[in-house]
Amino acid sequence: IKQSEAFLIPYFKMIFRDKLESIRTIYDLGAGHMAWADIFSEVFPMAGIFLIDKIQIQHSKYSSIQIDVGEFLHTTSFDSSCLLWFSEFFHCKADNIKLLEYTKTAHVGINELEYDPYINDRLRKIGGFLSEPGELNSHFDCDEIYRYSTQLFPYYTLVRSPK
Repeated sequence: IKQSEAFLIPYFKMIFRDKLESIRTIYDLGAGHMAWADIFSEVFPMAGIFLIDKIQIQHSKYSSIQIDVGEFLHTTSFDSSCLLWFSEFFHCKADNIKLLEYTKTAHVGINELEYDPYINDRLRKIGGFLSEPGELNSHFDCDEIYRYSTQLFPYYTLVRSPK
């Protein structure tokens, strides 16, 4: 874990404080760079971690499944021992929000950039956008909203337990 990301371990232990023992499987959806897997291996040391991405993830110590996230969500069953983790996933494409309908039986965490007009303008050029937490939550119905900042950007995290 990079030193700049180490502060996230106690942050996520606090967010998932009542779920630390019950979550046994974590699916990092759109895993790409693998940073979250290292953090979650510290937060949930007994959980199996699976990296899900349409690109092949090289040199990972975690199980990696090369599949489109939408296809994975459509074809996989989840229970209350699973955490589905989406980080900076929904701002890439507006249609990604529709995938939340397949997540109701698992714990879900969404981590997104806070709204910034400059970043939003750049994302719109590739078909994406930044959502305010309330806008994204209107599709999600989260239990809680948390906020934190890195040295570069502010983020928010939405968390929901199984319905």
